[in-house]
Amino acid sequence: MITSTERDSYYEHGYLICRQIFSPEHVAYIKLGVQRIIDQAKSGEGKDIPWINKEKGIPERLSYLLSPDYFQPEIAFTLEESPIIDIIEGLLEGPVRYSLAGMLASGDGKGYSLPWHRDLAPTEGSGQLTQLIRAARNCCQLNAPLFQDRYLKIVPGSHIRATSSAEIDTFKNIPNGEMPGELTVELEPGDIVFYNPNLIHTGYNPEGSFRWTLHYTFWRSEAPHWSLELKQLEWIENTDFQRYGPRIRTQFERFVNSPR
Repeated sequence: MITSTERDSYYEHGYLICRQIFSPEHVAYIKLGVQRIIDQAKSGEGKDIPWINKEKGIPERLSYLLSPDYFQPEIAFTLEESPIIDIIEGLLEGPVRYSLAGMLASGDGKGYSLPWHRDLAPTEGSGQLTQLIRAARNCCQLNAPLFQDRYLKIVPGSHIRATSSAEIDTFKNIPNGEMPGELTVELEPGDIVFYNPNLIHTGYNPEGSFRWTLHYTFWRSEAPHWSLELKQLEWIENTDFQRYGPRIRTQFERFVNSPR
């Protein structure tokens, strides 16, 4: 599924774009599950969600899409019937476990421009390189847009090196400004970008354009839990795995059995 050249490129640059993992028919099918979550929340028939505009049915970022509160077969399809897990296991060279499954969402003119950041490692300090190297082969996240997406900016290669002085200056003085070496990731519906969470990156959508982009994270199966994952332990441990397909059940079982 993943060639050695693609794996080497992922390690060097910190990201890999795979085009048309989902066909137009698959994308339309997945949208049905997302829309059902929104419709049920809006009507009061389902668990409520964060809103940008509830009257218009425009949600903010959604979390825990695989939890019983939100579970939809169309969203489970993205892991059960696609090569996503195979690709990530090829990139990380071993079995992986679930970490999170959500959707990045925006719209209705509510703009945002996040400060440049790394997700798991600091941007300064003597210990940053140790943490970057530790995570380089342990964790992978992805963005899979259901509509055209131009809202992720990254600095290729920044996941395995110390922050430069020019980057530190941007962090401190213009955290929402232009970053040296930045690249806008341009995706069409059905494309997926796989990337290391310690790339210097940002979400940039100042005009509040409409966005539905699935956002998943996986770790190698032996990786210990990190703090933000622990709030999911209760619902995963108390969920009937039989409602899920075999691939998601395996992911949850590995999550529960990971070191804490």
